[in-house]
Amino acid sequence: MIKKMIASLQSVAGVTDYQIAITEEVRHEAYFVLGKRETVRNTDVTSYAVTVFKKMSKDGKELLGSSTFNVPYTLSQKALAKKIEEALYSASFVENKAYEIPTGDGKKHTFHSPEITDDPWKTIDTVAEIFHGYAKPGKKFNALEIFLIASKVRIINSKGVDYTKNSAVLEVEAIPSFDGHKPEDPVNQKVELYRYFRYREINLDTIRADAQHALEEVEARFNATKIPALGTIDVIIKDEEVISLCNDLISDLSYAGVYNHATDKKIGDVLQTVDKGEKLTIGLDKRYPADKFDGDGVLLTPVTVIKNGKVESYYGGNRFAQYLGVKPTGNLGGLKVALGKTSKEDLFKGPHIEIISLSGIQLDIYSSYIGGEVRLAYYFDGTKKIPVSGFSFSGNLFKTLENIRISQDQYVTTTYVGPKYIRLPSVEVL
Repeated sequence: MIKKMIASLQSVAGVTDYQIAITEEVRHEAYFVLGKRETVRNTDVTSYAVTVFKKMSKDGKELLGSSTFNVPYTLSQKALAKKIEEALYSASFVENKAYEIPTGDGKKHTFHSPEITDDPWKTIDTVAEIFHGYAKPGKKFNALEIFLIASKVRIINSKGVDYTKNSAVLEVEAIPSFDGHKPEDPVNQKVELYRYFRYREINLDTIRADAQHALEEVEARFNATKIPALGTIDVIIKDEEVISLCNDLISDLSYAGVYNHATDKKIGDVLQTVDKGEKLTIGLDKRYPADKFDGDGVLLTPVTVIKNGKVESYYGGNRFAQYLGVKPTGNLGGLKVALGKTSKEDLFKGPHIEIISLSGIQLDIYSSYIGGEVRLAYYFDGTKKIPVSGFSFSGNLFKTLENIRISQDQYVTTTYVGPKYIRLPSVEVL
């Protein structure tokens, strides 16, 4: 199939360069309802995506157009040539400033991450037993979907790139529920939450903790009350919200952001004028051994974007790196944040709100805004902790960053390694 595609691409006049992306995916899926397995599915799918590039010139400027299409496995040579011609025509309307696609050495290179399991169905059953094993009357997982996905991705282009990576992931989608009645309301009530977990290794202790926390959180959501009038208070964000905060802080520092004037921040600019707080160091990294290249065929280079509160470097893929005249780091998928100096015990001292679930943390660097709509949190008044919901918070981003405290505790996901908690001082509760 690959030889057929390359032959067709080379035979069509006007194709300057090309890239072929082949994805092979083997999925084992199991669906559970109220603790019982209802459906299982096993699929093995291979897909082909072809990108054609066309060099052009207009008004004395060199341009490069591109267009991508999917190739059905049963496509004939004649039909494939027609698809290429159609893509070439489409590419003529994409008038990007000219750039070169990545080059390779013409040899095939294969990268592997460790296997998750050699028995997918047994692993899925083990994970399901863990989740359902914590169920109690009124507190359970209404629905549980478990996917074990092994994938092989190969990138080939006309400039000698030929890279393959093999990896696997376990995904769990869970609907924890809690039903009962409150003293003031004898009518039975029920609440549900949605939780998504993704693992690149089978750590049963981590999976157990995730299952327990999901049920604890849905019970807390059931018991949550309206938050009292507080004015300003410290807020503690954790896990995914820490990731979101750090991603947002570096999002406009990409090569594309710089080229398109989406940021006014230059290397050396200070983001944190620290008073009593801690400084952030945020970078992008390769999380697993197979993560050696990106979707353009660029070999990945880890980069520190913010170092001790200052802009250290930009980052990004092939096209915009060439526009800026720098070396591409590649589109790195792993976020790496330096751990802080504050112990969990110290971080949680004094009145605060610990956020469990947000509709999404909101940042605007240019108006110096940070905030979010809170779905579930714990309010600690200095003595007792109570679940609360239905409020929002807001603050001055750069004022807040001056005095943040960063935890020593580590949080690890398939795309992140860094602090589990960050304490944001004196934000307003609305």
